[in-house]
Amino acid sequence: MRNATFILLALLALPLFGQEQPVNQEAASATVAESSVKTWFDPAMKLTWRYEVLDDNSAKIVGVGEFKEKFEKLTVPSVIDGHPVTTLGFAAFKGAHNSMDYSKNSALDARLIVCIPTSVTTIEEGTFHNTDSRPSNALTSRTLVELAPGNEHFTLEGRFFLISKEGVLLHVYLPFNCLFVEIPDGVVRIGAHVLEETATLGQVSFPDSLAEIGDHAFEGTQLRELELPFDVKVIGKYAFSRDYEVKKISFPENLTIIDDSAFSNCDSLVLVELPKKMEKIGEKAFAYNRSLKYLVFPENVTEFGKDAFKRCPMKEILFQGGPVDIERPREWRSCEWRVFEENLDAWNRAIAAGKFRGINIVEVAQMTALSMIRLSADIELEKKRRPW
Repeated sequence: MRNATFILLALLALPLFGQEQPVNQEAASATVAESSVKTWFDPAMKLTWRYEVLDDNSAKIVGVGEFKEKFEKLTVPSVIDGHPVTTLGFAAFKGAHNSMDYSKNSALDARLIVCIPTSVTTIEEGTFHNTDSRPSNALTSRTLVELAPGNEHFTLEGRFFLISKEGVLLHVYLPFNCLFVEIPDGVVRIGAHVLEETATLGQVSFPDSLAEIGDHAFEGTQLRELELPFDVKVIGKYAFSRDYEVKKISFPENLTIIDDSAFSNCDSLVLVELPKKMEKIGEKAFAYNRSLKYLVFPENVTEFGKDAFKRCPMKEILFQGGPVDIERPREWRSCEWRVFEENLDAWNRAIAAGKFRGINIVEVAQMTALSMIRLSADIELEKKRRPW
């Protein structure tokens, strides 16, 4: 009887085991996607292209294979095996720099030169990202793009900025040791990975037209201060992560979304003053910022990601609205929570209900609250500047 019961339980459990296979299903999907990749040997360039055939029978280049010879410029074919080349995929030119003949291009200081034909109508964000795991991914920013005459789908501003007709900045070529970048007017979105790991970059001027900053766009740079334009509404995942030198950020009034880990590991950041229109703070958005001690919290946030301020040694937090349902990191328990006097009763009721046990509420007048916390942050920054 015991054996029969065990067999019955095992049979009942089989459907449960069958449902818990998300990783295997994703792996299977990846295998199917990989199986759709074809190869074609380019007799002109003497290399192998990796591509996919899209629904409209056009080709999307997804990578490069074996090179037979060194080249001066990598010229993308307009046709592959009878399919017009219309799309360049993510990290499509990874590793191509290894076969470029630098001796013929030393004056340009380029690690890779890519010539794009008129047939290409779509360049995905991150197409020129090299994806190498290295302290300074200079290969991404040191790729020079050339457009074939007649390609009206993209423009090259100042020869260095590749922009789509929709206003998306897809690529920036930076000469060696470039410290400053002025992004052209008309750019509405900075694409993913555009300036990631450009270790020398210390200053960026943003255009007033900018509305979005893509994932990883400035991750791992040396930016020191960020003054974002008024109309920026979205900052993507890891957009400024590991920018260890950032000390000040001026968030625009229209900003509504700061996505996951957007400002994580910004170790010099002391003050975060979030704008009033904020709606979403993603997971670990400001996590692991070892100098972050002052926070001005807006009243309109409706989504607060997990571990948004994890491992931040907060000293003072100013809440501009009433009680909010937020996750409290361990580091917040010993800091002062400052609230406007008109909201004090609501906070006391929340504390009495057991929502915010062990915190120290300090009542402040609305007119002086911001100036007080800004002054404290400035004093903290000044301490960091002192050599002793």
